[in-house]
Amino acid sequence: MPRPWQRTPPWPYDARIGSVGVMLKPNQNGSDAVGRKTQRLDQVVPPTYEFVNSLPPYVERPFNFGPFLDGMGQKIQGGSNTRYRYAIDADLSIGGVARPGPFMSLSNPVTALGLNTLTTEVFQFLDFPMTTNRVPTVFALLGAYALQRTGSGVWSVSNSWMPGTGAVPWSMRRYSPQDASAPDALYVSFNTSGVYFFDGTTWTNCALPAGTRPQFVEVVGEEIWAVGGGTYGGGQRNQAIKATTDPRLVGSWSAPISLGFQDGDLSGVGAVADQLYLFTAGGVITLATTGTTYSTLFPELRRHVSDPAPIDAGGVRFIRGGWQPRAWNEALWFGYGDTSYRLIPGAVAQLEPVGLSRLFENDSPVRGRQVAFANDDWFGYYGYYDEAANTSYLVKHGTWVNTGASGPHNYVFNEVPNGAVRVFAGRRISALYVTGAAGANPVLLVGFGSGEIGEIVLPRISPDPALDGNCRFIDTGYVYYPDHDAGSPQDNKHWRGFTAVGPHLDATNYATIDYATEQNPVLTSQAAPFTQTGQRIATDGNLVSKRLSVRAVLHGDPGNPPQLTSLVLHEQIRPSLALEQELTVMASEPLARRDGMYERRSAAQIRAALKAASGANPTTVVLPDGSTQTVDFIDYAEALADGAHSYGNAWDITLRLVEFRTEPVYTYVDAGDLARAMPFTPAQSR
Repeated sequence: MPRPWQRTPPWPYDARIGSVGVMLKPNQNGSDAVGRKTQRLDQVVPPTYEFVNSLPPYVERPFNFGPFLDGMGQKIQGGSNTRYRYAIDADLSIGGVARPGPFMSLSNPVTALGLNTLTTEVFQFLDFPMTTNRVPTVFALLGAYALQRTGSGVWSVSNSWMPGTGAVPWSMRRYSPQDASAPDALYVSFNTSGVYFFDGTTWTNCALPAGTRPQFVEVVGEEIWAVGGGTYGGGQRNQAIKATTDPRLVGSWSAPISLGFQDGDLSGVGAVADQLYLFTAGGVITLATTGTTYSTLFPELRRHVSDPAPIDAGGVRFIRGGWQPRAWNEALWFGYGDTSYRLIPGAVAQLEPVGLSRLFENDSPVRGRQVAFANDDWFGYYGYYDEAANTSYLVKHGTWVNTGASGPHNYVFNEVPNGAVRVFAGRRISALYVTGAAGANPVLLVGFGSGEIGEIVLPRISPDPALDGNCRFIDTGYVYYPDHDAGSPQDNKHWRGFTAVGPHLDATNYATIDYATEQNPVLTSQAAPFTQTGQRIATDGNLVSKRLSVRAVLHGDPGNPPQLTSLVLHEQIRPSLALEQELTVMASEPLARRDGMYERRSAAQIRAALKAASGANPTTVVLPDGSTQTVDFIDYAEALADGAHSYGNAWDITLRLVEFRTEPVYTYVDAGDLARAMPFTPAQSR
């Protein structure tokens, strides 16, 4: 209590609550107030996770990173916690369970076959049953060559066109006229002009109407279309011609349909739902296949002046809007500018952003322009190329989720991006294709601008590659989780440990953890491995910060990879100081003050003033030791006191006040930003 000779606040009272001077009732120890720090139950560990929300914030609580059913793209923890930040060489497309990405074997036909290297880009792949034995075979357009796959990673030259001159085949389709006037065959068009025919034995140049120079071929229903430059009205225009009988004969082709854009503006042709779509610098053109009219869709898809130059050193356009669109799930999938799209045909066509373009906060290194797309029976596959980093990313479209429900919808397909399942540093993806002509399993073919061709074996019966013994995985993958602050960014947290949960963790297939804080933004490795599900590993006891960045590193056997469903973070919120004060105020009359004078206010007036001061707003108090604090009321209680020495009613009013003191705010350096700035070398293909 204040000394009689002191005249500093709260004198002449024992304390001041806001503007209310009060006298305190001494406790059994003769003290006016009790100060104590909030009790923290460090030893409490919840036996199950169902009661997490009912636990006090100061008690150790588990937070689950995963499973991530909604793909990638969440930078900071919050909301439903169903998305991870990004992955490097890791796949989370099966129930959000993390595993290393698929193994890719790599071959270089340019070197193996001694091909001319003026243009080495792989443009396209396509399956075609050879006429001689009707064995399914996959063909590739590479530079000025048509290649035929003869074995795993083995290719031979099927045909070549003027190597070294810049004339290269751009587009390849399979077509068989309904009247059987020509055999089932491949049709190949060029960046300069011409259409070639291959029946499995012989390559033949098709006769086309005079003045036509198509660069793209496309099949729509029973029709084959050739679209590209040509002469029209004395000038250069793009034209379209079609045939329904033997395309080798000039008389089989229709009269040219003039298209209202300049020669050279065409960058891709695709078809879906018996509708032909042309991709140009001015937007998407739709051409009525039963007439000679066209209309422009989505004029907002115009080539921007900031787009990179579309011509490379070899005279080949490798970054094009709408290059090699792919029909899948009743839509046309393509990239245009910096955005991936899905075009859904109909009376009014719809355009939807897909892939990485759906992410609002993708600050990860997994970025770039879509340069290729493919699909199998289960997933779509995007090829993205980041020109600045000279790195390509393979991103998977979709997550298969087992909802646990009975009936026809126990499995659902969430249309979200997962990536990057593979990273190719120093390489530019130029073509993707899933072939069924490579053996027992489908194979994802990955073509590169260097002429290299990669092969990834895909599962045959189910979407899960871990259930197919023919699938292989790389030995290291990385999953970056959203930055985590326990929903309390202003407070310190004690990060006490991690627990790994997964269907397959052992001494050979295990996970390790790297983490970073605002004080130490460089990722630090937690050396101990997680070798079984439910295993808990304690962190350094000094791991205290406001925010935590976490990365899981998966290590395993190429044939039987580790699988990590979720990572449990054990955490405690730690305000720097939570000081409670418990005061018992006397409200009676007469009431003597410390200066020997009687309090003029009645007991009822003191009581009313304290009730008014104990609201939700912070209150400034002056305590008996003379210290001034800003506190919050957490409890107000009153009881009638012994009124034997009071003129009227008397109350003992007990107040509980709490003061939170926090540390200074650190400048936070994002671990993801730091990772992008540091040299990055992913696991290489073997």
